[in-house]
Amino acid sequence: MDVVYKTHENQPAPAAEAHDPWKGWNDWADSKIEAALTRYDESVGEAIAHFKHELRKELQPEIHSLRAEVATLTAKLDAARSDVARLQGRVDEQRGREHARRLVLP
Repeated sequence: MDVVYKTHENQPAPAAEAHDPWKGWNDWADSKIEAALTRYDESVGEAIAHFKHELRKELQPEIHSLRAEVATLTAKLDAARSDVARLQGRVDEQRGREHARRLVLP
């Protein structure tokens, strides 16, 4: 007995495209809509770019001021860290002397 393998699905053949009496109208309307959306996209993009430029120009002095303030605060923080390190050194030195005294004293 021979085994027969199925090589395709039992689906109906695709139907031939039916004639659409509105095809011309739909194609024309689609092209008009596409053109309008393209112009709209370009206009929105230009408006956003203009707004972004104006906002950046308006905020630039504030940004400059904040950058200067950050630089000042960073310098103060570095000075404070240096002071803390110096004081920590003095504390460690004092603890070392106290420890040495305890070792020497009976």
